[in-house]
Amino acid sequence: MRQVFHTETVERRSEGLVTTVGETDSMSDYVELTAADLADRWRQKTVLELLDIALRRQVREEYGSPEAALRWHLILAWSELQQARRSALDGRWSIACESRLEAIVGLTGLVGPLPWEEVPLNLILDGLYERIHEAAGTPTPLTDEDWVRARVVPTRWATGVAASRP
Repeated sequence: MRQVFHTETVERRSEGLVTTVGETDSMSDYVELTAADLADRWRQKTVLELLDIALRRQVREEYGSPEAALRWHLILAWSELQQARRSALDGRWSIACESRLEAIVGLTGLVGPLPWEEVPLNLILDGLYERIHEAAGTPTPLTDEDWVRARVVPTRWATGVAASRP
């Protein structure tokens, strides 16, 4: 079994050393933390220190370009809409849903509709995915075949079938 260690930047303030350890198969790049490193890691940091840390990190692929960032926020807005519907008193709609809906319509106008695979499944099965796109005047990327495939997913979950259908 392969052991993989995640990328982490280790700072040794006492030595002024910054080491980046990438994905490795062994602990050959392991850097032992000192007591001063641990104390610095767990102390409260100021906003400027947190900003410096964020700027030193690599840019995530979600924010690689302006369009990618907008698309990522559109994915988040669909997920937040699902969460807001779950939290609504009647289980259907709330003020939080309205704010997420405005974000979805605005972002969809900028980057186009998301593929149905990136939208929470219950929003597709409820027909909300299609209604939002129709009301916004954006063609829905959901075909009849996609609709059938989306309806198969809950059936597979219910029956415990792990293999996907062609």
